[in-house]
Amino acid sequence: METMREELRASGRDVDVVAINGVGGEGTQGLLASRCTFDLLQDVAEVGAWGLMGGGKDDMFIYREGGRLAPGGFMPISGTGERSTVLSTVEGYQNVLQAIIAADDLGASEPCDVEPQAGSQLPGDANAD
Repeated sequence: METMREELRASGRDVDVVAINGVGGEGTQGLLASRCTFDLLQDVAEVGAWGLMGGGKDDMFIYREGGRLAPGGFMPISGTGERSTVLSTVEGYQNVLQAIIAADDLGASEPCDVEPQAGSQLPGDANAD
């Protein structure tokens, strides 16, 4: 994902990448953080971010500027979805890359009007948005 982020930036696309490390994966967070420069959040049982989003390990969500999920922006891990998301393959890499480009080409969406509930602020999310 780091390579793709750099490729998108080099082509003039200003995209943000955020990863959420699963509950129980605290021991791997240092390794993940050493391999990327994008934000890496740590999910905890009290939050259960993956469950709140309806996703699971290695699922991808692609949002438009403004905070709304892009059309086709939920990309479940390969094997459960129609498109491969395995970034180590040419097909998976291109599928994810093209989905990000398509979302970026749509431009900004209306701002997401859902207010976070009290106590739902994730670690590393300075303004609970």
